[in-house]
Amino acid sequence: MCLGLRRGELLGLRWEDVDLDTGTLEVVQTLQRVDGELGFARPKTENSEHTIPLPQLCLDALKEHHTRQLAERSDAWPDWEDHSLVFPSRRLTPMEPDNLRRSWGAVRKAAGLGEMRLHDLRHTRVSLLLDLAVPPHVV
Repeated sequence: MCLGLRRGELLGLRWEDVDLDTGTLEVVQTLQRVDGELGFARPKTENSEHTIPLPQLCLDALKEHHTRQLAERSDAWPDWEDHSLVFPSRRLTPMEPDNLRRSWGAVRKAAGLGEMRLHDLRHTRVSLLLDLAVPPHVV
């Protein structure tokens, strides 16, 4: 969440949108529920479709996650449903957005973040960048 991505942007992120060699990420789709159906859609705004440079912390975490996910896929084959998602569900399908919200509850409690919502991290990122005199749209 150091990138300030929306929940749907995270859940719609595919490995083909992440370049681990150049350290960039492209936001090109989101995962959302519309009329009761879970599906992929374009990002919320035109400005949401952009390429983001990955800080080393995020790049390292994504590389480790990718390696772990490849091992899990190998173990689960042939039952693996490959949607090429960076953050699939435990059943290897697109993750229900509410499940991410529920998982966040355990993470924030363990980190001592009180009642902070997942979406609040978007605002925290902007505040931290402003404190560092870095325009948020630059990063």
